[in-house]
Amino acid sequence: MSTAARLIILVLIAYTAMQPLTTNADTKVLNILSLNQPGSGSRYEVISLENVGTPDEELVVKGNRTTELGPPNSEGLIIMEITEFTADKTGYHAHTRIVAIPAAETRLSPGALMSAAG
Repeated sequence: MSTAARLIILVLIAYTAMQPLTTNADTKVLNILSLNQPGSGSRYEVISLENVGTPDEELVVKGNRTTELGPPNSEGLIIMEITEFTADKTGYHAHTRIVAIPAAETRLSPGALMSAAG
């Protein structure tokens, strides 16, 4: 796996893992959604009520999603869209990046699958 791909994946994992940990005492997590569709993409989102019991109380949805944008290209790269988003009282805010990750790093080889199957 290339250094850039590893860094992107580690940042996404850290961002996702830290989301529930970085909330303050005035936040109530209402729901956590985590979906993974191998070969297609994934989605993670947290729905919370922030500033509970204050005049600034608001419903907030934060999360990210990844989408594979087709099969590997002629260079063996899978193009992926990564979007991080927040929806709150100020609106919907999304930041999207497009990255290319070697297909070998996103798929299990037939040998690995046979090993895992026993």
